[in-house]
Amino acid sequence: MSKFVVAVFVLSVALLPALAVEDDGRNLFEWSAVAPIIVAGTSLGEDGRYVEFRVVVALRGDPQSGDVLKIDVKYANRGRDRMMHPKPMRLDSGVDYVLLLDKMEPRKAGDAPFYRVERGVTGAREQPLEGREAFLSALARFVEIQNTGSEELGWHMFEQLLEETDPRLVETALGQFLKFHRGKPEMTSSLVPLLDHPLDELRAQSARLIGQIVDRYWEEETIPEEEMVRAELVARATRDESVPVRVAATEALGEFPRGLVDEVLDEIAESDPEQEVRYTAELIRLEHRQEEIETAGRQE
Repeated sequence: MSKFVVAVFVLSVALLPALAVEDDGRNLFEWSAVAPIIVAGTSLGEDGRYVEFRVVVALRGDPQSGDVLKIDVKYANRGRDRMMHPKPMRLDSGVDYVLLLDKMEPRKAGDAPFYRVERGVTGAREQPLEGREAFLSALARFVEIQNTGSEELGWHMFEQLLEETDPRLVETALGQFLKFHRGKPEMTSSLVPLLDHPLDELRAQSARLIGQIVDRYWEEETIPEEEMVRAELVARATRDESVPVRVAATEALGEFPRGLVDEVLDEIAESDPEQEVRYTAELIRLEHRQEEIETAGRQE
C-alpha cells in the first residue's frame, strides 16, 4: 500500500464521527436473533478490564432487573475488522444501551461470570432519547416471535404486525415477507391500506409484496378483491408523489395478466415525468410483447 493511500485512509478515519457504537443496518428482528441474552440498561463505565452495565430489563436470558453485569468490550474490539470498523466500540458511562450478550464462565473459581458482546462491535445499540418505549416494545415483539419455536406461528405473528401503527413493526414484517417470499393472497386486505401509508418506503414495500403474491398465486388461487387491489396499484403507479413508489407499483402491475394492465402500462411509459418510471413500464411491455410472440409461435 502506497504512503499516499495510507495517508488518505488515516485522514478519513480521523474525520469519522466518534460514535460509541455502530449500527450494522440490520432491522431489530434480524439484529437480535442471534443473541442468547438481550438486555436493556445503563453503562456504569469501566471497572478494570470490564465495563459494568446495570440491567433495567432483560428481554431474553437469565439477568434480572437491577443486576450489574461485567461486559468484556475489549474482546469485541480486538476481533473487529479495522477496515470496516475503524473506531472501537465504547459503552459510555451514563448512556442507555441494548446489548446482545453471551455469558462466559469466570476465569477463576469464585469470580462472577462475565459477558461478551454478540455481533462484535455491532452488538450494542444506543437507546433513542425519543420514542424509547416504542423502540423497546418493538424489540420485545420481535424477541417474542423468535422465542415461539414455531415457524408457522412466527409468520402468523408477523402477519399481525401489518396491522400495527408503529412503522418499525410494519416495515420489518413487510421486509421479512418480501425477503422469504412468504406473502399469501389473504394478506392483501392488510396490504392495500398500507398503499396509502404516509411513509414512502412502506407504500413501496406493500406494492412489491402485492406483486410477489400476484406472481406466485394468480394461476393457483383467486386474489381477494382483485379488481380493487389492481385499481389501488394503478393509483399508486400513476399518481403517487414518490418515484420509488410509482416504480414499485408499476412492477407489481406487471405481475397481472397482460390484458388487464397493458393499457395503463402504455400510459405510464408515455406520460410519467420520471425516466425511471417510464423505463420500468417500457421494460414490462417489452416482456409482454415477447410473451405474445412466443405464444403465437407455439400455436402455429
